Amino acid sequence: MATLHLICGLPGSGKSTLARRLEEEGAGLRLSPDDWMLSLGFQLYDEAARSRIEQLQWALAQRLLANGASVILENGFWSRQERDTYRSVAVSLGAHARLHYLDVPIDELEHRIVARNQTAPAEALVDPHDLIAWSKTFEPPTEDELTVEASSPSGAEPDLEEARHCLLSTALDFFRSDPSVAGVFLGGSLAAGSADVWSDIDLRVVVTSESHARFIEQRKEIPKRWPGFLFNEWVPGAQHCVSHFRPFGKIDIFYYDVAALRPSPWYRLPIEILYDPKGIVADLVAQSKGLQFQVSEEEIDFSISKGLAAAHEAFRRARRGELFYAQTLLNELRQHIMQADDWLHDRTPETAVIAKFEKRASQNVVAALKTSYCLLEAGSILVALRSLVALYRGQVLTLHEKFRISRPVENDTAALDVVGQRSLPAAD
Repeated sequence: MATLHLICGLPGSGKSTLARRLEEEGAGLRLSPDDWMLSLGFQLYDEAARSRIEQLQWALAQRLLANGASVILENGFWSRQERDTYRSVAVSLGAHARLHYLDVPIDELEHRIVARNQTAPAEALVDPHDLIAWSKTFEPPTEDELTVEASSPSGAEPDLEEARHCLLSTALDFFRSDPSVAGVFLGGSLAAGSADVWSDIDLRVVVTSESHARFIEQRKEIPKRWPGFLFNEWVPGAQHCVSHFRPFGKIDIFYYDVAALRPSPWYRLPIEILYDPKGIVADLVAQSKGLQFQVSEEEIDFSISKGLAAAHEAFRRARRGELFYAQTLLNELRQHIMQADDWLHDRTPETAVIAKFEKRASQNVVAALKTSYCLLEAGSILVALRSLVALYRGQVLTLHEKFRISRPVENDTAALDVVGQRSLPAAD
């Protein structure tokens, strides 16, 4: 079915950049008022000429849509009334209508226009001081405009997969319109083809070195401009941000400095390249072929130490009656047991993407973990701890044997035996 793409945003937001890329990807025929005006010798501020050209392009677009051809219009679409009119006409012609909104802060718009004016011909110059006045007359699209296509039934509630698709499209439109973005790709279950309705979006954005710090600084603000935003979760100093959206969406965005990219086995994991104008991501994936994941002694050393600490602290807290905390420590110990099971069976991150732990784990580990979930009682917690420690003790011994790690095995077993023996039920 034909689609009418409406590119909405103020001057400098990246409308032409996005429209060109959509056309290159086969999304439709691009009709640009600015291009036609400049080709015909008009100034961009000639509103009478602009109105006539937009009317002519809209008449052409309707003929194309009626004949099954998709069209990309980059008029800006500043008012809700204009957007509604275009969408309703497209639907009446049997086409879909999709709105692409480029929400860019005023200071960034001004920066882009000043930079563009340096190389633009005289007739294409835009006065950045007009942005304030324009922004006051601009009607940003509402959330319902962006989350439901015009061909959907009126008032229809988008399901989770449709909402996820809309969120990904919004994010992709935003990043593709920014000239500082060199590539965008998907990871995780969506790229692997193993996603379900609850799967989130693992998005990786490659940016220029000059802009990397800016993206990191704004990583919490960028998703707030998109429809349906609820809240962020983040780690101070990290290069990513996890954002949650209505109705139950989640997107995890990492920002990579293009100059810091190096071949890695992580790029052998399933990846779907969404935007790669210079082939940077494709080259990185090609260079990463054949690289293997290697488990380092440091990783195993760290995990065993944290597992032992979780066991000891769970025992201490249970004995003190700090039962909520003790339960969280049991969960931490379970995580190290799960990690050990993957290491012992040579499961790489590739396996984890395809199959969740319940499906890939050893049966004895699954059985032990299931029975370890207990009531919020000191005695029950100590019994569960003892069973987990017994399982983990065997894993630790096998990790020493398999990987020949240098830490003293007798210390590890002694540390676990202390907890295991003390966790025995008290005699009647």
